[in-house]
Amino acid sequence: MLMVDRASYEGVTAIVGLKIVPGMEDAVCQESGSLAGISHTFKAFGSFDVIVFLTLDHSDVPALLKQLKKVEGVLDVHPLKFVP
Repeated sequence: MLMVDRASYEGVTAIVGLKIVPGMEDAVCQESGSLAGISHTFKAFGSFDVIVFLTLDHSDVPALLKQLKKVEGVLDVHPLKFVP
């Protein structure tokens, strides 16, 4: 389970789990973290290899998900329900 303090997700509008090509986690974290609208990236174990926090208007989330799918090494993108 990902545990962060409340201040860490202030302004977060969505959380997305990414499945990554093995060995490309660091590169995906770096590249996805440079996209506008992403505030945090975390390497993870379990259902997802990387977790990203999005901080943008809800109407802009679909476009950012499309950008994430184009990041080299990303196999799949899974938006998660988020209740602040």
